[in-house]
Amino acid sequence: MKRIVLVLAAGFVSSCVDPSGLVGFECDGGRCRMVDAGGATGGGGGGDATGGGGVGTGGGSTTGGGSGGGGAQVCNASTCTGCCDENGACRGGDENAACGQTGAACADCGAGARCSASICQPLKATGDSCNAGGDCSSSFCVSNLCCNSACTGACQRCDATGTEGTCSALPEATNVTACGAYACDGISGECPTTCTTSRQCATGHYCSNGSCQPLKDKGAACTASVQCTTGFCADGVCCDSACSGSCDRCNQMGTAGTCSPAASGDPGSPACGTVTCNGTLVDCPILCTSGCPMGTYCSGTYCSAVKADGVACTAANQCGSGFCADGVCCNSACGGACDSCSAANGASADGVCTLLGASRVCRNATSTCDREERCTGASPDCPSNGFVDAGVGCGSTTYTAWSACDAGASCATTGVQTRTRTDLACNGGNATCTPNTATETQACNRPSEGAVCGATTYGGWSACDYASACDEAASRSRTRTEPRCAGGVCQANQASESEACTRSQENVSCGTASYSAWSACAQSATCALTGTQTRTRTEPVCRSQSCGSTTATETQGCSIPAQTGMSCGTTAYGNWSACSYANGCSTSGVRSRTVTTYACTASGACGSTTTTETETAPCERGNPPGECSPTVYGEPMNCGYADVCATAGSGTRTVTTYACNAGSCQPSTTTQSVGCTRDTSTVVCRAATTVCDRAETCSGGVCPGDTFAASGTLCRTGNDALCTRDSFCTGASTVCPISRTCSGTCCGDGTCAGGGRLCP
Repeated sequence: MKRIVLVLAAGFVSSCVDPSGLVGFECDGGRCRMVDAGGATGGGGGGDATGGGGVGTGGGSTTGGGSGGGGAQVCNASTCTGCCDENGACRGGDENAACGQTGAACADCGAGARCSASICQPLKATGDSCNAGGDCSSSFCVSNLCCNSACTGACQRCDATGTEGTCSALPEATNVTACGAYACDGISGECPTTCTTSRQCATGHYCSNGSCQPLKDKGAACTASVQCTTGFCADGVCCDSACSGSCDRCNQMGTAGTCSPAASGDPGSPACGTVTCNGTLVDCPILCTSGCPMGTYCSGTYCSAVKADGVACTAANQCGSGFCADGVCCNSACGGACDSCSAANGASADGVCTLLGASRVCRNATSTCDREERCTGASPDCPSNGFVDAGVGCGSTTYTAWSACDAGASCATTGVQTRTRTDLACNGGNATCTPNTATETQACNRPSEGAVCGATTYGGWSACDYASACDEAASRSRTRTEPRCAGGVCQANQASESEACTRSQENVSCGTASYSAWSACAQSATCALTGTQTRTRTEPVCRSQSCGSTTATETQGCSIPAQTGMSCGTTAYGNWSACSYANGCSTSGVRSRTVTTYACTASGACGSTTTTETETAPCERGNPPGECSPTVYGEPMNCGYADVCATAGSGTRTVTTYACNAGSCQPSTTTQSVGCTRDTSTVVCRAATTVCDRAETCSGGVCPGDTFAASGTLCRTGNDALCTRDSFCTGASTVCPISRTCSGTCCGDGTCAGGGRLCP
């Protein structure tokens, strides 16, 4: 930003001139600012476009400027003898000649200049705002920007973000009225006249045999969805929906263009296989829960036959090809950024994966320093990301405000001031717009008379001059030394300055305290060796800025001599115990209780002593009644029973009781009848009389009935001499039977062999 002092020449007309001629101004960005009082007689030297002019009183040369004393200024590269306006143009009618103007109406501005408000001004650069081509160095004003060419193509623009001032093609598929049925191709600035894909057609048109045709209405014959206003081509007609189920139709008589269920019994298209359409569902009537057969997929609840290429889809399993790309069943995966399977997006036909043309943008620029990438037409992949070349500007240059004029010596009138310029440029390696800073300097003038030329110093503050100890308002002073320029020399100027002092003295002491005598020592406890005593303190204190007084009680500890043995509590008696006797028949006894007394100890504590006292009189008694020892019972004797098996009988026993007599426990014995019991379970109550008889033992106090040996029990061994065999008990009699059955030596006729004897 230039800073220039105006020359107050006679007849000069400028808003920066004081009509009185007594005050000098400088022009700063088109605004006037006062420089000095008393009338300026000269101007600083004119600086160049970067350095600017200096402000001076005499007009010496300055860095980067012309001669002083009204030297020429440079405004947008045009030399002016005075001030520049806020646009950087020469200001005032007297300045027009410096811009190449020779007439008052600026009808003949020189080369590189233009006429603006009857003033010649420099032509504007490419990218600057304009109203007409005459404003621009390129002679072309397009969309109110100076452009590098006429940019007259219907598919061109000169105001694209990041390339302002450069004529460039509109993006592919941009609709412009002038192109009619065709859309811009993103390469040429002119309207296309042929097409290869429907993307090259304006909205409401599609590409057919190289020309763009209006979209077809619902129900019209079609071969691709891109041909229809509805966006769907099904069953050979433009349809109101995708109509892609096996059991729906869009070409039924009377409802062409409206998707509705196929008639009951229709095999389906694609065919449902083992079932037929039911006239209600748009899918094959096969529940997905039963598992869809090969060639079908689950369409929500029911199975539907897989779709042919070009039919609308949302997932790959819906397509016979196994590929769903760009919303249609496709002949391949078609997943590149530069290929498409949708005719609406540039494919040759729905379902045919097609490489997109070289005009297709596949990656947009993310910033001013990023380049957009376009498809190559030969690969399905988008080219690698590229960036704007290093050094290319990506934003407006900004400047900080000029610094204060640094004159070096404290009272010098000339110096240098600086500012920071920040240029924004691409770095070529990424999309970041990188700021680059540089420091600019220019010469400057400043008035120094009376200016501060050093740091102000201060003496110490004096004490506050309070009138009394309770006064709360006063003042204090100090010396201030301030260096200021006088005649080009830095001189020290001294002055005294003061300030008010305030303080709060309420309740602050204003004299010496007085005390009463200490009181007697008050013992803290009955036997304590210490206590407390008190006294009254009277202290003068400030009250409402006057010295009054306040009293307070002070306490301190004190000592007391030991009172050893002095009673310090009431004697305590325990309860009498029960009478204690030597034995249960004693007629005299004794009882006791505890007695606790309290007395002060030498250590200042209240100690206790416990003793036991006894007495006998209350424990005298006669012979105690009742037994003095448990009664003793003898074992039953002389028992008699009814029979050998009886378990209960009768007999006698001794009974010994004990009673107190003359202080001892004496026994007394008597005899009494008593019942007897016994165990007869092992007593034999009937002996066996033969081998086949059994002995009986008592059971439950009685002798059980007669029993016999078990049947088959051997009761006699056979004797050949007696012509007998072994004999066995019958189990029902005590008799052992005799067996005469022949056995070897006994004949069947009852005679013994060998002797002819009869069997016994």
